[in-house]
Amino acid sequence: GGTIFPAPGVETVSATAIKLDPTQTVLVNTTLGVYGQQQFGWNDRLFLTGALRIDNNSAFGEDFDFVVYPKVSASWVVSEEPFWNVGFVDALKLRAAYGQSGQQPDAFAALRTLTSAPRGNGTSGVTPQSFGNPDLKPERGTEIELGFETALFNRLSLDFTYFNKRTKDAIIERETAPSGGFPGNQFMNVGEISNRGVELAAVLQALTRDNLAIEIGGNIATNDDKVEDLGELPFLADGGLQRHAVGYPIGGFWARRVVSA
Repeated sequence: GGTIFPAPGVETVSATAIKLDPTQTVLVNTTLGVYGQQQFGWNDRLFLTGALRIDNNSAFGEDFDFVVYPKVSASWVVSEEPFWNVGFVDALKLRAAYGQSGQQPDAFAALRTLTSAPRGNGTSGVTPQSFGNPDLKPERGTEIELGFETALFNRLSLDFTYFNKRTKDAIIERETAPSGGFPGNQFMNVGEISNRGVELAAVLQALTRDNLAIEIGGNIATNDDKVEDLGELPFLADGGLQRHAVGYPIGGFWARRVVSA
């Protein structure tokens, strides 16, 4: 319970001037999106897929309208071609893909907000809480994938993928200038991150009998990530010994090394 709201539009119990154990929380987040995809095939050998997604979210800044994510992928079953004549390769498919995706900001990251400031005489006012950012937009990731799937000697299956992803407009928090009148941090799109690596999966039919089969499988994957840009910041602390530093992996551990004592 609570009484006396400090200003019009402030309607939660936790914002009242006189409180009696308030526990009310309101979180509203709205997403509107449309998605279209078309696939083309030719002779069951060559396949091409194109797609487009358009998203809008209430967490975007008021000066940013919507975001568009394209996607295109292609695959070619080479072993189905008339010219194919490699005896030990039972099947071979090549594939490539390009696409974009995004990560929306937190629900109220773009909004300039105020909070209640109770006074001892039972009245209340408002005080700055979050500076906001009307230009805030989602993080955008662009990824390229290349790979193949093949079957060899009627026993061994291989699936290989190389990927390279770059995330731009990554959202980070920066301290606000005291002269702005708002405490805390401001969310901004200034980060850039890269990820690249390979994935390989293999399955071997070691033994095949009428009443017994032995199959051996394994996979290996690598991922090399790096912070490419943080705007004017050389690094961003993530609590404790962790930090995001330009030119180094995400969330690396940093500590001082004693060189003499």
